[in-house]
Amino acid sequence: MTPETREVLDALRAAGGRPLIVGGAVRDGLLSHTGGATVDSMDVDIEVYGLSKKEVWKALPGQVQEFGQNFGVFNTTLNGQDFDVTLPRRDSKTGDGHRGFVVETDPEMSFEDAFARRDFTMNAMGWDEATGEPVDPFGGRADLDAGILRHTSSHFDEDPLRVLRGVQFSGRFSLHLAPETAELCREMAPTFHQLHTRTGSGSSSESSVVWALTFPRRCRLCTPPAGRSTSRAWPRPAASRRTCGGTLRAT
Repeated sequence: MTPETREVLDALRAAGGRPLIVGGAVRDGLLSHTGGATVDSMDVDIEVYGLSKKEVWKALPGQVQEFGQNFGVFNTTLNGQDFDVTLPRRDSKTGDGHRGFVVETDPEMSFEDAFARRDFTMNAMGWDEATGEPVDPFGGRADLDAGILRHTSSHFDEDPLRVLRGVQFSGRFSLHLAPETAELCREMAPTFHQLHTRTGSGSSSESSVVWALTFPRRCRLCTPPAGRSTSRAWPRPAASRRTCGGTLRAT
């Protein structure tokens, strides 16, 4: 842990909050511990409980910015290291895409309710640095140890971009989709058109997702469709192209 990370955590605790390191930093730390690989987590996500937005703003050191008055998301930079600091929140679906949500922050929300909005169980983990206590209400560590990518809750189908993230995570970390997650992703196919407004050239993203989920025994992000030369460009995210090797499948 960097001195800058400790400074942010100490400042939030001094103000009366309980900060947790959450998301990718926890996931990557566990992968580093179990796999022996070095993980560089310069960007740290922190979720703080027990403080209002105003209290978090006042407590944070560094160059603090707030993203949206209703989102409860802050960013601060210390010696070149970025920190995203959030309040526990509840996202209510009101329309299409990632903008179709109403966000409600609640500093007293339970861990289970707060983490339920996250996409996959491996990303729905937290760590209390002061006590050493892991927070894992959805069994993310067990899934990660078993090499399984599983959606966290029924909120998963509210955003089709999560399907594309799932394809990328499967390739990046060599994970197998849980059967119920693979089935849910296929059921979300009618919403893939919403990705057009997310990427600027949505057809590539939509086609990638459809190929990968229609043919679950062989990843279409790594293997071009029949009749298409591998020398020609075709939809496949760079991360999956490098690491998946055509192995994406449901367990």
